[in-house]
Amino acid sequence: MKTESSAKTVNYKKHLRIVITLFCLSIVAMLYMLPMDTVVEEEGDLSWTIQWAAKDYPIRTENQTTIQVIVMEDPYTWLEGADVKGEFHAGTAKAEVELVHVDGGLYEGRTTFSQPGNWTGVVTVKEGDRKNSQEVNIMVHG
Repeated sequence: MKTESSAKTVNYKKHLRIVITLFCLSIVAMLYMLPMDTVVEEEGDLSWTIQWAAKDYPIRTENQTTIQVIVMEDPYTWLEGADVKGEFHAGTAKAEVELVHVDGGLYEGRTTFSQPGNWTGVVTVKEGDRKNSQEVNIMVHG
């Protein structure tokens, strides 16, 4: 009787380890798949952090995709009131987006990607005479 109980405990612990391992692996896989890039570029004393993400993921052709950009002047200060634009290319195809200020350093805009594949482009942030940009790569699915 005692052997049956300890066998059940061992079997339960084994299943629990497997579930925890699979959970951790799925979290890592989801983080790996997020389309995020962060770049800090300096022009003179200008140092901004520009981070972008697609709100609608995965990005599909012919669907309106919401692009979000967060801009920080420094680790504790949002950049508000800037002009934020994105321009993306894949071969001869082109997609552009003008992002509007939502809150804090968050900007949002919608665009459509016409063909599947790897798109490259630039997100440009301009405030007064200050300007910064970030190159981006976007995978679009059919």
